[in-house]
Amino acid sequence: MPKRNQGLFSKNIDDICLMSDQVCAVRRLPLTALSVEELVGSFTYSGKNLECDPSVENAKLPPAIVAFYYFLFKKLSVPTEEEFINAYSEVHEIDLTNGPVIYREKNYPAAAVRARLLRTYPSILRDFHFYLLLKESGRFQAVRYSLATDYHKGIDISVACNDEEFGLSILLNTKRGRYFKKRKTHRHDYSRVKEIVLEVDFNSLRRCGDFFLLCEHHIDSVIKLIDDARS
Repeated sequence: MPKRNQGLFSKNIDDICLMSDQVCAVRRLPLTALSVEELVGSFTYSGKNLECDPSVENAKLPPAIVAFYYFLFKKLSVPTEEEFINAYSEVHEIDLTNGPVIYREKNYPAAAVRARLLRTYPSILRDFHFYLLLKESGRFQAVRYSLATDYHKGIDISVACNDEEFGLSILLNTKRGRYFKKRKTHRHDYSRVKEIVLEVDFNSLRRCGDFFLLCEHHIDSVIKLIDDARS
């Protein structure tokens, strides 16, 4: 088999771009929905039924999602739960191993912070896997994810169809899922976004090892939501 042209760089770097006062690295992501399923199926998950400390659950700690995508960009793979926690410690410079977590002059039990991260981890994995499913389906003009848009504007994934772009919010129809969607709705202004909300019942997810992922039939639901939004 002929060797594929690697362009200017090796190691999955396609380009380095200068835009205004920014420098951006463009990296090839060698992951598919199937390869992520195979990885996730081999992962273990220890976050189930961990005690929830209200002081930590409601604290304005640094965002966990940054750690996931920092690891993804750096390693071009999805992190195990321990790699995710280590990435959180690295990117936010927070020690989760010795004594309390000190953040903005407040102390939080390290075990409780770790438990909060582990509760968040499955949903981040699930959303990233669904991004790959949407992208690979070929049913959209474009499928995009932006960490900044997710965190600052509350849009999980953007999908374009027939020259219209929609902000897709994924709502897992559980008590915890509804609670956090309500918080996002209060925190973000969706008035300038064509938001569609995909409500997902837990029993409609497909088990993959210790985790539960969205499936191809959820893409049909996204298409229906877009059709309904146009009618």
